[in-house]
Amino acid sequence: MLSRTLLHIYGPFCIYSYGLMIAIGAMLTFYLIKRNPKRASIIPNEILLNVFSLSILAGIVGGRILHTIGSYDRLSSWFDICALHEGGFSILGSVLAILLVIPWYLRKNNIKVMPFLDLLALYAPLLQSISRIGCYFAGCCFGATTTLPWAITYITTDTLAPRYCALHPTQLYASLSLLLIFLFLYFFVQHWVKKPGQLTCVYLACAAGQRFLIDFWRADQEFFSAPSLQTFSMHQWIALGIIISAAISFIIFSRNDKNS
Repeated sequence: MLSRTLLHIYGPFCIYSYGLMIAIGAMLTFYLIKRNPKRASIIPNEILLNVFSLSILAGIVGGRILHTIGSYDRLSSWFDICALHEGGFSILGSVLAILLVIPWYLRKNNIKVMPFLDLLALYAPLLQSISRIGCYFAGCCFGATTTLPWAITYITTDTLAPRYCALHPTQLYASLSLLLIFLFLYFFVQHWVKKPGQLTCVYLACAAGQRFLIDFWRADQEFFSAPSLQTFSMHQWIALGIIISAAISFIIFSRNDKNS
């Protein structure tokens, strides 16, 4: 049975499916980055651990902030912003926060930014793919109603999705598409690109592209208030901005001879 609570410990303390999947994905990603043969020439082990811890913190804060911006009208109090156990998270917000915080920390420690971001971008879709399985169990990021044979129906009260109706399994759409992006980057793109920063740009464009497409089947879309911007959801507009920025940045990095 699909449920967001895997184990109740005591009082408000529980092990949630979404948190467990993020933890599994984070540990696997850290392990793969550490074992990557290029890692030693890019960043020392001790700084890698600090960067990874900071990335998780920035990702949680950024993901929660962007979700809150899109659903502020549904908050009963400001304390709801910190109620991570209640669900509500934006992967795009996490990506943007990490891209803002990590370069600052790397420069502070005299680590070349783009080679490390390329290394992180190589495995980021795998972390996201595993995290989306947590969304599937929790019922967040749920899809619109459908009559397709692979629709899912939530019946437990411990879910964020509407119950007793057939829904698009958009969480699984996202998980599968992110896994395919990871395989694409790992087996093809990393052997094709030659300049630092190019791999990061391809990852950002692919990750934003899958979010843009899957949002058409999601039922929890959030929109800007301006009528002229309601053709797409808020996250779709952000995704389009990321895709355009990634394309422009790819061209710039392609012409750059510096290893920065």
